[in-house]
Amino acid sequence: MARLLIIFLCTGFCQLKIAASAQSWSLEKCLNYAREHNPELQVSRSKLSGAAIDHKSATARLIPKIVGNGALDHYWKIPVQVFPGQLVGQPEGTFVPVRLGTPWMGNIGLEADLNLIDVEAWKQIRLAALDQQLLESDGKSAVNQVVRNVHMAYLSAQLGALDIAGASEQYSLYEQGHRLLRLQFEKGLTDKISLNQSEIILRNLKTNIVKTQTDFACALLDLKFWMGYPMEDSIGIDQSFNEVLMTQKLENFNEERLPDHQTYLLRTEIHRRQYALARAVWYPKVSLRSGYSRLGFGQNLDFIGSSKWFSSGFVGLKVAVPILDLEKMVYEPKRQKGLIRTADLEHEQFLQQQKQIWLRGQKLMSQALRTISEQEQNLLLSSENELLSRKKLEKGIINFIELRQLQEELSLARRQLTDAKREYLKHYLTLHYLQNN
Repeated sequence: MARLLIIFLCTGFCQLKIAASAQSWSLEKCLNYAREHNPELQVSRSKLSGAAIDHKSATARLIPKIVGNGALDHYWKIPVQVFPGQLVGQPEGTFVPVRLGTPWMGNIGLEADLNLIDVEAWKQIRLAALDQQLLESDGKSAVNQVVRNVHMAYLSAQLGALDIAGASEQYSLYEQGHRLLRLQFEKGLTDKISLNQSEIILRNLKTNIVKTQTDFACALLDLKFWMGYPMEDSIGIDQSFNEVLMTQKLENFNEERLPDHQTYLLRTEIHRRQYALARAVWYPKVSLRSGYSRLGFGQNLDFIGSSKWFSSGFVGLKVAVPILDLEKMVYEPKRQKGLIRTADLEHEQFLQQQKQIWLRGQKLMSQALRTISEQEQNLLLSSENELLSRKKLEKGIINFIELRQLQEELSLARRQLTDAKREYLKHYLTLHYLQNN
């Protein structure tokens, strides 16, 4: 009884696991997953964390620097210093060598340095803050691009699923006529050639199903790639395509809503800050310095604990005034000034390119809509012709050249309609996310 219970529980667990893996992912769920797991966005977040640390590092230049030091020296030959001989009663012009120190000497101490006036440090802090804002802007642009690509891959997969359904339906309908033809052949009402020709058409339709399944699988691979989803794991999507997207209108072009507009503005501002930073080397630097140390010495190493240690300390101001450095004072500011002009020109070029993409995309969208309308009419006509050909087949009126051509036309019309929808969605989503929607 226990064994049966274990088997029942294991079977139930496996069924639950299969059911969970087969659950369909909505578009919103895929987008949320991509925002968290896409490798490009993870790299962007990592860079942003590094920029935050760089900003704190620049701010730390305003905090006093404190350095501890210590030394222990053994003089196996004590240094000699020469003094005037008259200090010890010797004739004027003579010198007396005197050994100063002991075999063992040591010192410990602290030194502190606080910047009071450092224009370069303040400008470096502001520059680090701009670098952080630039990475934040780059991160938002990266999210926009990933969301667009996930959206496109998801819709492409939905269209692929519709293709599979249409190809399977076409195969199923023709298979009914093929079975009828086989019955006629078995009754001697038709010949083997007709049956073989029908078999070829049926095989071609089956090949078309395989092709649509492959296209669908590739679309899912694209979706998993942009989501950051494990490639080896299966994923199911909601296969009901929303036709509302085919009728939505776009807002007017607004350059301030471009995903990278803020990025270009920040790049220009960073070059201006770098120019100001390059000119900051002209300003003097004033710092407050302080130090405290203790000196000990003796004949043996045990002086550390037995000898008296002598203390000393100081506090003072240090002023550093730049006098001449052509590289930093002249050429670096000129280089940064040129980079400002370059950044302005790149921004103008970017706006022109985005405007051109917008106008071109609108024309291609209009063309795609016209193509969709035409292909829908072609699909209706091809479906009607295919239906009429099957009725002729059921009545024993057989023209396999016409039949094969009609089946190929139906498959082509369905494929061209899907391609037109995919083309429209590509341009629509490009323009939709171009305005940071």
